[in-house]
Amino acid sequence: MKRILLCSQEPLLIKELYGPIRDGGIEVVTIEYISDAVREFLANRYDAVILDTRNIGLNAYEAASIMKDTISSAPIFLLTDSVSEKTRLKDGVYVTGSPKEIDSFLAMFKEIIRNRSSVLI
Repeated sequence: MKRILLCSQEPLLIKELYGPIRDGGIEVVTIEYISDAVREFLANRYDAVILDTRNIGLNAYEAASIMKDTISSAPIFLLTDSVSEKTRLKDGVYVTGSPKEIDSFLAMFKEIIRNRSSVLI
């Protein structure tokens, strides 16, 4: 079973993402703080990471950079209000506007995860 790490301090966002992803056969581990997400990611195996950039504390972009520099195989999704459309940064880091249209985000997320043949971390 594939496993993803979801980090957000927004209960509504977690609720909107958790159920549909879990119902797609993917285990979802939720973390509230980005610094805890970095520790969790480095300690355990994940197929992907979703980071809400609205968190307070460690910057989500910095956290994504730490994760990609350490274990580069898992795609990381940054949710932000400052980007109007999906953008791809360095390999495996995707920035998308906070999913006001949750279905389109979930479709993009599931397509990327589905196309990954195996866990490399």
